Amino acid sequence: PGAPALMAAGTSIDVEGTRADGAVLQIRGQPMADGNYIVTYTDVTALKLSETAHRDQATRLSAILDGVLDAIVTINESGSIESWSRSAERLFGYTAGEVLRRNVRLLLPEPHSSAHEGYIRRYLQTGEGRVVGQRREVEALHKDGRRIPVDLGISEMRIGSRRLFIGVIRDLSSREEIEQLKTGFVSTVSHELRTPLASVSGSLGL
Repeated sequence: PGAPALMAAGTSIDVEGTRADGAVLQIRGQPMADGNYIVTYTDVTALKLSETAHRDQATRLSAILDGVLDAIVTINESGSIESWSRSAERLFGYTAGEVLRRNVRLLLPEPHSSAHEGYIRRYLQTGEGRVVGQRREVEALHKDGRRIPVDLGISEMRIGSRRLFIGVIRDLSSREEIEQLKTGFVSTVSHELRTPLASVSGSLGL
């Protein structure tokens, strides 16, 4: 309801209105004992524009992260997953609802799973780590139990007093398949060439 209707009901007022020039006003009013109101008008146009800009920025960032081919996962200092990109869903087979607030050990096969907490604890205490700030090729664990070869890079981010870790994970499965195809091709060509060359060598010997 608008301010006039609230005044008629004798209740407090806290509404927003738009001026003819487009400015957004916050209208607050308190009834007095004699039935009149004390009403304040505050121009909140800049605040509304800022909120809209932040929403737009968050929407763009979300779209960018969802469009990136690499999986992007954010975890906190205790190892709990706080964000999960669409690419992470495709790579690991888990939806965001299945992994958020769960420990990242879920994505690691042994022995990395058991050692993970020690890595984070050592890094938080000493600043030294085997993973943070580096890229490594490791095995990750799919929801169905398959082991996935991945390239893992972890960086640190601070939000106020909180420290978060961002994992960027690239699937290396296709690269391994290509390497296997190359190896198989070389072996086949080598075998196919070896037989006729042996015959030619024998003929020359005769």
